[in-house]
Amino acid sequence: MHLLTQNQAKELDNLSSSDYGISSDSLIKNAGKKTANFIISKFENMEPKKVELYVEKEIMVVMDLQRLCI
Repeated sequence: MHLLTQNQAKELDNLSSSDYGISSDSLIKNAGKKTANFIISKFENMEPKKVELYVEKEIMVVMDLQRLCI
């Protein structure tokens, strides 16, 4: 697993958008789906769509808070 600093993650997001045309929304949705799938794989009896939507919203909240702190 590779871990990125906050600055590295921002740079990667910017490059994904400028060089490859991948929107921030697409990156958030993909991160949400992958995180939700991981959570669902660890816990039984969870509704996948509800977990996915919750995780996407949480990611968006964290990103908004980070923007406010900069």
